Amino acid sequence: MAATLALLRDLPPAGYGGPRIRVVGRVIALDLEQHSLMIQDENTALIVDLAPIHDDAAWAPKLKDLIMVAGDLCLDNSVKVNVAVILQTASTPQLDDSRVLRAVWVKPCEDLDLPQWRTAVLATLA
Repeated sequence: MAATLALLRDLPPAGYGGPRIRVVGRVIALDLEQHSLMIQDENTALIVDLAPIHDDAAWAPKLKDLIMVAGDLCLDNSVKVNVAVILQTASTPQLDDSRVLRAVWVKPCEDLDLPQWRTAVLATLA
């Protein structure tokens, strides 16, 4: 199933019933015991639940990695990230910790041009 491109700042409502979404962000917190992480782009953060794919992962993200994630956006207060290991960022990101992206795949994308990605996503919304 194809995933709709989205920016973290412009996510559809959780549980909107639409297609999967695909986002990009930098890993700012990581909790491998809970199979979860937090990504940030600009001043918005999102919790990602890796539990659905943790057994299949040949690669595990690390703090500061730039990653692309596809998954289903949902409301779930049970998925948490240990923020004791959160990276210091220039600004405190906005986070709705009840919104979680349940990952169906995660890929590293360090070579991705983020401004170009944002432009491409906005173009698909126009």
